[in-house]
Amino acid sequence: MLPINVANILAAEEKERLEDLRLANLERRNMREESDPFSIEETRFKELFRINKDMARFLLNGILADLERGDRNSWLLGDSEYPQEPWLMTPIENALPESPEGRYTQAHIQTRNCVERCIGVLKGRFLCLSKVLRYSPEMVGQIFNACGILHNLCVETRLGIDFEVPQPQEPIYAMVPNNVAANNQEGNNARRNLINLYFRN
Repeated sequence: MLPINVANILAAEEKERLEDLRLANLERRNMREESDPFSIEETRFKELFRINKDMARFLLNGILADLERGDRNSWLLGDSEYPQEPWLMTPIENALPESPEGRYTQAHIQTRNCVERCIGVLKGRFLCLSKVLRYSPEMVGQIFNACGILHNLCVETRLGIDFEVPQPQEPIYAMVPNNVAANNQEGNNARRNLINLYFRN
């Protein structure tokens, strides 16, 4: 049996921990409900996003202005399980290899493979990334940031990799039908414009 003083101290610490957890959950719920990350204090914003509010607004306004004008200098890449969107490029199923669509799809595959290799290196070096991280989104972001920083330090100090880097498996784009993409005309038009601009010759 614990002495009364120790039990009181432990009970007070547990009560404080639970209150901190309650406040953190309340903060996350408020952020979700408001859908406005700019509503939180500047110091908390910097902790969560690693950037100050003014810089975030500047970048966001620039991106939104580009999107509203239809200007696109970058896109997200998704495999064929994602729907084709104006901002999300997916591969073209069964594209002929020497056609513009085939060149686009090959570039898409090569780029995604590069990203997947990078993720494979991080997962190999930091095994926690190979598992489901059962933390808040903020904490998961901090874990990924920490792993990225530590990986860069390893690269800078020439600390070798003591595991085999997994090679991405052969893409299965041609085998997975992209039924959703066929219904998004705006997304298909964006992909067609991208192909015409960069893969025609």
